Amino acid sequence: MRAEVPLDRLFEVMPGRNRAAKAVQERDPEFRVVQPRDIGATVADWDDLARSTPHTRTSAVVLPGDIIGSTSGPHGRWGIVPARYGPALAGDHTVVLRSRGTAGSRYLLGFLRSGAGRARLSAIVSGVVQRISVRDLKNILVPPCEVDPWRVDRVLDAFEQRLHAMELELRALRESAERIYDVDRDFGTELGVVQGIAAALRVATDISEEVGMAKVAYPYPIARTLRALDGAVSPREEYHLVVHELVESVSVVLVALAAATARAAGITGVGPLSDWAKTVTRRGATIGARHTALLAVAAKAERVHNDGGLCQAFQDGDSPAPAAMRALIDERNRIHGRHPRVPAEFRTRLAAVQVDLRTLLRSLSFLARWQFGYVESVRPVAEDTAPAYQVRFRVLRGDNPVWAVEERRVTQLLYPGRTYALVDGEHLLDLHPYLVVQECDECGAMEIYHPNSVGESTVQLHSIDMGHPTESDDPVLVEEVVRAFAELAGRPGGAR
Repeated sequence: MRAEVPLDRLFEVMPGRNRAAKAVQERDPEFRVVQPRDIGATVADWDDLARSTPHTRTSAVVLPGDIIGSTSGPHGRWGIVPARYGPALAGDHTVVLRSRGTAGSRYLLGFLRSGAGRARLSAIVSGVVQRISVRDLKNILVPPCEVDPWRVDRVLDAFEQRLHAMELELRALRESAERIYDVDRDFGTELGVVQGIAAALRVATDISEEVGMAKVAYPYPIARTLRALDGAVSPREEYHLVVHELVESVSVVLVALAAATARAAGITGVGPLSDWAKTVTRRGATIGARHTALLAVAAKAERVHNDGGLCQAFQDGDSPAPAAMRALIDERNRIHGRHPRVPAEFRTRLAAVQVDLRTLLRSLSFLARWQFGYVESVRPVAEDTAPAYQVRFRVLRGDNPVWAVEERRVTQLLYPGRTYALVDGEHLLDLHPYLVVQECDECGAMEIYHPNSVGESTVQLHSIDMGHPTESDDPVLVEEVVRAFAELAGRPGGAR
């Protein structure tokens, strides 16, 4: 048997350099950019890619047949660029692997996705923000392919094509089974059997339908995490995305809404809310503290006003939303000794988790109506009756990091640089400083942060969507965070 060889001897390793263009004037006229979110079991269609910043000498061009992977978490996402792909560049936090002619891409892709390959990749994750080291990636050892590598590629290509055809056939089968429900006549036992089959097929795809709706209409931090599920290559990874990353995103967004609702309703000093606010200003809050604070606010605020959304969903601790959230938090806490360890256990636990996720997404449907927006600019406009303002928003909706621009005329004075929730198109809820939008020091993109803890003169912010932590010493932001959480804790004036 031949010896293992370093990856760099078989494939050229090229780190991505480009980003999604934020403005029309900085778009490359030809190239689009493949970002980590575009990589999953497959690579996103070229038409779905964002427009790239300009092509430069250091850019990594992505060609059909290349392997492209994400160096940022969740790690282990690799895909092959399909044939007839349009002109594209690799984005930040990605790496392109191009065969040097002695090994096939399909063979290497299989190795990178295998247990042995993933173990070797995990060993080269490093840094404060955990990423795969491109330098070390070049040196990981790849087992030799004992047969013709190009024959392996041809066989696996044919397998992928057949798999895609089967998926289309299964979709057509389900649609034909659903047509049974259009028949009014009773065909007896035979029809009952077919109806049962159709119902089972429908239940099996419920989760994908609800996730699909949430990816389009829910606030960006939640939608972005749901989109990452498309890239899960194993039950273990999907379980981790749901139980850890998704539950964390949902928890942070909901408690920010709860805190803003409490401030608007004048609710302060409530036990669980006060406890959560105090832990933020000290060492950082747990997800359990967030959940109990959310329930306390919902129960108290519901008696003040009925918002038809957050308070209604969480006013009763036994209703579907809090029960599903509690079940997901309990599952998350399995990490302390009772967590799954082998693939079969992950598959079993994932099936149970998906039931709770489906319930939670249904119960949070109000999030599709509550539009989150980041205020870019505010200018007064002339009105005969009352002061009015023309506001330019960036809409934080769906899995779209290039946030759409919307102009709106309002009578409420808003502040540039703050995030608001437009509740059922009627009133604006100020989410600052519970959610903070600013440019990331790590990747330069605009990201949504939440205050995790407060120091003497700094506030530690955690990115909800990318996981990048940052520490701000902006005295205005620090003062705003301290004051906002002190008021929730029942200590007006900002005393800690």
